[in-house]
Amino acid sequence: MTHPTTPPASPDQAAPYTPDTAPEMVGYLGWLVTDLADRDPADPDLARGAATYRRWETAQETRLAQARALAADTARFAADGDPAGVVLDGAR
Repeated sequence: MTHPTTPPASPDQAAPYTPDTAPEMVGYLGWLVTDLADRDPADPDLARGAATYRRWETAQETRLAQARALAADTARFAADGDPAGVVLDGAR
């Protein structure tokens, strides 16, 4: 996997760490590790760090897809007049 040569936006150093800023921080550090691993493929620590970040990135993408699917289901339930999604499909 080749990463862009420009890093993503760095998290604001003055901002306190919060769960809301964690993905941006992990994304920036992950980009840095994967970029270094691409430059020095013989370093096992960098390779391990890059692999860990790529797994995290894949998990984040999966969670985002699940959240989008849930939002689509919620919108569909609301359009059907069942905003809570309590009535099973075909049970009306």
